[in-house]
This record gives sequence, C-alpha cells and structure tokens, in this order.
Amino acid sequence: MLIQKNVNGGKVLADPEWLRHRWGKILTRILIALPILSLVLNAISWLRFGIDLPYFDDWRAYHVGEIGTFNLAYLFKPANDTLYPVGLALDSLAYIFLDGNTIAYQFISMVSILGMLLILQWRLLLLALGDKLLTASAFCFTLLMLQPDSYWGLQNLAYHQAIPLICGLAAIYIVLGKQWGDIKRSAALGVLGLISGFVYISGAFLILVLGIFLVGISRFIQMAERQPLAKGGWTLIATSAIAIPAQLWVIVVVQHGTHRADAPLALPYQRDFWLYLLGKISRSLLLPTAHPLSSLILTCFVSLIVASLALYLTMKFISNINTLSSTRASIIFLSLCAIIVTYLMLIAAGRTNLRPTSVTAPLDIFTFGYIRFHFFWVTVLWPWLVAIIFVLVLQNRFLSGPQLKIALLVIMPMFILGVIFGTDAFKHSNYYQSVQKLRLAGLHCIISEIQKDGKIDCPEYNPDDLSSEIHFAEETGASFMRNLPIIPITIGTDDPKPLFRFSESKPDVIFNNVGELTADENSEGYKFNGGRNSEIYLKSKNDAAMRKCTHLEVSATLKLSESDLAKVFYIPIGQEKFIQANSKSTTLQTAPHFKQISFEIFSATGFMNEIRFNPVTKPQVFVLNELEIRCRKFE
Repeated sequence: MLIQKNVNGGKVLADPEWLRHRWGKILTRILIALPILSLVLNAISWLRFGIDLPYFDDWRAYHVGEIGTFNLAYLFKPANDTLYPVGLALDSLAYIFLDGNTIAYQFISMVSILGMLLILQWRLLLLALGDKLLTASAFCFTLLMLQPDSYWGLQNLAYHQAIPLICGLAAIYIVLGKQWGDIKRSAALGVLGLISGFVYISGAFLILVLGIFLVGISRFIQMAERQPLAKGGWTLIATSAIAIPAQLWVIVVVQHGTHRADAPLALPYQRDFWLYLLGKISRSLLLPTAHPLSSLILTCFVSLIVASLALYLTMKFISNINTLSSTRASIIFLSLCAIIVTYLMLIAAGRTNLRPTSVTAPLDIFTFGYIRFHFFWVTVLWPWLVAIIFVLVLQNRFLSGPQLKIALLVIMPMFILGVIFGTDAFKHSNYYQSVQKLRLAGLHCIISEIQKDGKIDCPEYNPDDLSSEIHFAEETGASFMRNLPIIPITIGTDDPKPLFRFSESKPDVIFNNVGELTADENSEGYKFNGGRNSEIYLKSKNDAAMRKCTHLEVSATLKLSESDLAKVFYIPIGQEKFIQANSKSTTLQTAPHFKQISFEIFSATGFMNEIRFNPVTKPQVFVLNELEIRCRKFE
C-alpha cells in the first residue's frame, strides 16, 4: 500500500522500499549534512582569514567609552535607528571575557546564531511535515541562509539583527509544538518578546506582527485547539506594547522620522521602494547582478508564487474551521510571510534613499538592494516555500502515482540544489579573503597613523578620527591593540625631540649599584661595572610634558658582556612608587656591537617625572651608548 495519512491529515505517499530503508536514509543524511557542511566551512574560513580589528559601527562603543560595562544610560542610548540594550549587553560580555576579540566573537556568534536557526528550522519543519525525508528535502534550502556575506565578516555587532528571528521561530515552536501550561508558555514568550523587542527595532515589529497573526489565525482553528495560539499571541502583543513605543520614540523623536537628513523615507507608492525591496529578495536567492533584468524577472516570478500561495492558504483558513494538526505548515508559512514582508517594508522605507546620487536607473536601484545583509531574514522563508509546495502536492488528488510524487518531492529539490551549487553559496573563503584585504588596508593605515602624535585618520576604513577610540582600547586592554605596534624611533633623532637624553643630562642621573669605568679608546659611550640589579634613575627637565604624556618610549643602546634582562620601571600619576606591575622587560643578547632596545609604556593618567632603568640584573660590565625618553602621544 502506497498511500497513508500524514500528520496534516492529507493523503500522502508511503515511502517505497528504496526510500524507506537504506537509500532513503542515506539521502536524508546527505540533505541534512549540506547546510551543516556550509556552516562548518563558513566558520573555518572566518578563522582562517579573520583579522582582529573593529569595523565601522563597532568603533561606536569605543568612542562612547562604555563597552564592557552595564550602565543603563549606555545600554539604552539610541543609535542607528534603534534601541539595542540586549545587543550592547552582549557586546559588553564579549569585551569582558574575550577582550573584544573580533575573530573569537564573530566565530561564537556565527556558530551559535546559525546553529540555533538550523535547529529551529529542522524542528519546525519536522513538526509540520512529519516525515524525515520530506523534512530533509525542505531543510536543505537553509543553504540560502548560510550563504557568504551576511552578518559575519565585517561588524561584530551585525549579528544582533538575526536574534529576533531566533526569538520568532522559538515563539512559533512554543505555541505550535510545546505542550506547556499557560504560565510557563506566557513566561517563555514574554522573555523572547522582550529580547527580540530590545535587541533591534525590527525585533519589536516582529513580535507585534507575530502576535497579531496568531490571535487572528486562532479564530479559524477548532475551539479545543485554539487556546495556545490565542493566549500566545496576546502575550506577544502585550510584550510588544513595551518595546514598540520605545523604538518609535527613537525614530520619531530622536531621528525626526528619517535615517539621515539627506535621505528621506521611501514610501510604498514610490517605484524605488519596490525596486529596492525586490533587490533584497533577489539577493536572498543568490541571483546574479551580472544579469539584472533576468534576476528581476525571476524575483518577481518567485514573489508572485509566494503571494499566490499566501492568498490561497489565507482563503482556505477563512472558509473553514481547521484543526491545528492539519494546518501547522500553513500557519508557519503565513506567519513568516507576515514577518518578512513587514521587515522588508521597514528596510525599504529607511534605506532605499541611502544610495549614491548616481544610482537612479531602475535596474541600478534593484541591484543596489543587494548591498549589505538585510536580505538575511528573507532566506528563512525559502525552506517553507518548498515545504508548503510539498504539502499541497501530497494533498492534491489529481496528482496520482507514487513515482510522480517522488519526482516532485525528491528530484525537484535535488535539481534546485544543483543550481544553488553553481552560485556563491559555498564560496566562504573567497568572501573572507576579500574582507581580509579590506581589514589589512585599515590595519596598515592605523599602524601608520599611530606613529604620529595627533589624529588617526583612515577615511577609507572609517570616516572619523579614531584617536579617542584607540586610547580607550589601549587603556582597557582590547585584544586588537596587539596588532597595533608603535614602531620605536631611532636613538639620536630629534623628531620628535626627546624629553631626556643621557648624554646631555648625565650629571643629573642617579646611579644605584652601578660603578662607572673608563671606556676603551675604541669604544663609544659610557662603560659601567654593573652590580646585581643595577639601577639608573632618570628625570626629565619637562615635568609638565611627562604628566600630559600617555605613551612614553624609553630607548637605550647597549653592549653587554653576558646576555641579560633589561627592565624599565615607571610611576603612573595617581601612584607613589615603583612596583613590579608598572614595569616592562626585554632580553638583550651579548654582541660585539651596540643594540637598541625600546620600551613602549602606556598610562591613561600620564607619568610621574621619574623613570628607573635597570640595564642588567646580574653583575657584569656593560657599555651604554645612549639612553632617551620620548613622549609619543599626549592626552
């Protein structure tokens, strides 16, 4: 017998022998493995080519100087069209535990966010379809969600915008699949709603739209089964009543109804609004920009299919009182359609006009919609488009014969997957290599700029002066500062002029456990007989400059009789004496010629006008050619 009842109550295909046993299991595993493989390749490529350096919006937290804290005024400070205290709290946690390391942070957020989305998609698809092979055939279309150039690679904080999707899918699963009591369900939905509503403005509207949809659709579900949908929907609406006014306050009051003064809102009656919106849909499908007209036509065709199916399923709901078990797939598909359409309209309204003045032609506006990661939400819908087609085909009495159904349900997805393989879906390495070049250019520019005292201007990497951001990062120990060395200045240079030079100030220098010897005739410099832990105390004649200096460089040229450890001790303003914590050390090997050693010292508060230099730690003869103190940066 080849026909049986499925969980949706329709007549469906009972798997033939070859699908139900060995080959069916193998095919199921392959289809499940493809998205997982893509996620693994994504993560490995990022680890391989990632560079630890903030990018554009990430510098905002360093400029404010509050990252790593949970100050409420900081967490609820609006920026970039939204309140995002949840995201800022996550960034602070990353700063506390990872020192803001871009590579580690993006790896963790990528694996956790995409992993949770994959798990939720699988659980919901299985709940709706009830068959592992069919579920796997639809699930493999999450490959479009895992494509390169989404929320990872550039800004650390970009992934915040994916968190509402997790909250939304989890809320749907709780309402449709979890057999929880009213209190437990309401508490879980309330927490998800608050997280979504305060992680980004789009999350607030997601919760509102999902809540309204669940309440509305519950009216067409049998009385005995509608309670979870209705109560869950009202819980989400109540939660959105907290988040929506707060988010609208940012748009209406703070930003005066626009993203930027020179970029007014686009409205649905304008052509550009829809061209830009269709560009986002096209990008989610990985359609090429090289053939914009063909991509636009195909995007319109796919959008028409989605709209037609949504209308058809809505009319079916309105005309009947349905069971929950027979309509799960339709409820999930329609709820995602409502969420994604709302999101696309918000994005199109705010960002259509954020384009160069040269972009005016219809196809140019369409392809401009490909830029950036706002296509990501749309990719969540495509497995459900496939799933709803499966359900309609399986329930269609005019499509008879198991072989035809197999062709539609298995071979068709395999064909579409073949097309996807011809796109950039798995080209994660190529994307991260291009991002690496961008970050390297910024890294080289910043390294060059920090050698000077003054502004740090790298307009191609960031439009603003980064001086205060770099200062805060160094003060708080940001991991990327390890990539930004200050290159020592050669001793004897007067640009900038040193605050102290040994050859000019020797009479004022205090020695401890150091005896001066007569230098050899062929030796330059000053010859000393160093005892154990020899100490040389130095003072600049410019006390004010020492106090205002934040980056001090102590350099010396030495020759040692034996390899040894050289140290420099300093006293930040606010402290009273030399301590081990405020010291730097380096190893100097014995050599027949002088070697320069340099110590880069940072103090956000400035320095007391006394430096202790320990040229050697064990008794030996050493020759000091020169010793200088320079300020590389003033506060």
